[in-house]
Amino acid sequence: MALDRFAGKQSKEEPPPLNRPYISIVAIAFSNIVICPGHFTIRWDIKNSGLLPAQVSEANMTLGFETKDSKLPETPKYVPSPHVLAGVSVVPGETFNATFTTTRVFSPADVAMINKGVSVLYVFGYVK
Repeated sequence: MALDRFAGKQSKEEPPPLNRPYISIVAIAFSNIVICPGHFTIRWDIKNSGLLPAQVSEANMTLGFETKDSKLPETPKYVPSPHVLAGVSVVPGETFNATFTTTRVFSPADVAMINKGVSVLYVFGYVK
């Protein structure tokens, strides 16, 4: 399943196998079922749907915290981060499980605003 990074929806369409590496983010989830104050850890899966081994050269996971009326920008505003996944190999048909921990510490008030729907938490990213 592919993840629509802006709508938060999963499609059931898989990209066709290519005669080259083809990596994509196929799932994003929080480590805990309940969002708690502190650092958030996000799990994300990177899949190689191609026919050749892939090597990650760059990856980014960005977390946004906005009011519920804020709109996503037309072009994502990725927060620069170290490319700790650079060099990871993913063989054809396999999925690599990665984690991302926020640098921001979310306060009890932040978490309450998210849980009440006053604020929205966006998670988006890319992999190359």
